Amino acid sequence: MRKEKVLITLVFLIGFFVAIGNSGKVFSATDGVAVDLACKCGTTVFSTCGNNFGKTNIKWRECIRVTLGSNPDRCNWKVLLKLYQYQSCGASPTATPGPTVTPGGPTPTVNPLCKCLPTVNTCTNACTFQKFPDITTYANPIKCGVAAGKFQSNPTEANRNDWCRRQKKTKGDASGDDKISLLDYFYYVQSKAGAKVPATVNPDFNGDNDINNEDRAIIIKSLK
Repeated sequence: MRKEKVLITLVFLIGFFVAIGNSGKVFSATDGVAVDLACKCGTTVFSTCGNNFGKTNIKWRECIRVTLGSNPDRCNWKVLLKLYQYQSCGASPTATPGPTVTPGGPTPTVNPLCKCLPTVNTCTNACTFQKFPDITTYANPIKCGVAAGKFQSNPTEANRNDWCRRQKKTKGDASGDDKISLLDYFYYVQSKAGAKVPATVNPDFNGDNDINNEDRAIIIKSLK
């Protein structure tokens, strides 16, 4: 119980600093979008081939925005306050898009069979998720129809498809960055308290189309 209180305190501190960084807005409406910015990420290495940003078969690395330099890299994705560069796993680890790259960068392979079925609001069986074996409250199949009123804007078909393509969503990945962190817990706390989150976010970790205590049990288990 004490550990959870510490988590809640840290989560609200994160929310406070995020709010300051967004000039009074907790989250930007442009979170989780393709960008085309000069950036520096040559000192970092790409992640291993995997899934992120609702896409599959890609590698990525975090970047910082720069305005100087003769041949900077290109940041081609933004999630919250962080900029990233991603490319398909078929590209060379040392290859980066040039200054004339099309916004959004290279097009990675997306499994078209993994999507949210709009008529029943469930992910197709082509989607795979990493689940805790001892959690018995997972929906089967995992659903993707959280009520639109939970979000700052109505989730689009693409948003709901992205939720289905996040393998670690069922372990607490609300933001879709393929990681589980206090930021994901912050999203859960916000949503559970009745605040609206960006449409790119989904704190329904057990896939039952609701934000409830079962989701809390999953994110707490991931953060232990």
